[in-house]
Amino acid sequence: IPLYTLHEITTGKTPAKITQFIGTVGITSKDVFGIHINNNSLVPAFQSNSIILIDPNLEPIESDYVLCIL
Repeated sequence: IPLYTLHEITTGKTPAKITQFIGTVGITSKDVFGIHINNNSLVPAFQSNSIILIDPNLEPIESDYVLCIL
């Protein structure tokens, strides 16, 4: 799946050509992507150097984390 940084996602400046991918097992959605958290802005939920997988096709349920960009 493609891997982006949190900065790329929040600024909308994703690279035209994806240069980094990560392998996963069992994920079948074609829209899944990863976000590399490279700072402490989301502590304590996510530590620095974490990779968060986002599937925009899943319906969130109670206590899920969701990605919201304002």
